Amino acid sequence: MPGQTRRLHVRVDDRLKAEAAGVLAAIGLTMSEAVRILLTRIIQERGLPGGLTVDRATHDTWFRAKIHEALADGAAGSRGGSMNDGVGNPSGKRGCDVGPRDE
Repeated sequence: MPGQTRRLHVRVDDRLKAEAAGVLAAIGLTMSEAVRILLTRIIQERGLPGGLTVDRATHDTWFRAKIHEALADGAAGSRGGSMNDGVGNPSGKRGCDVGPRDE
């Protein structure tokens, strides 16, 4: 981890802490690792990660902004076709082109 680290103190209910620690341990994470992941996502997304927003309208606004940002960056459809072109079909033809199978 780059730079110097600092201790972060957070007050939470004992039961909440114990349950969260159990869930995190089951997926191989410590509480500190989970907090670092959360803080990193907050920085990357400039707000709470989409799935953590309480208000559906807020999440909708965030999601739409991310889509517009991706479109402006040319990230969506950068191969020059529609999103369906070439998906599972290297020729770019639409539909399912299945012929007889050699067995």
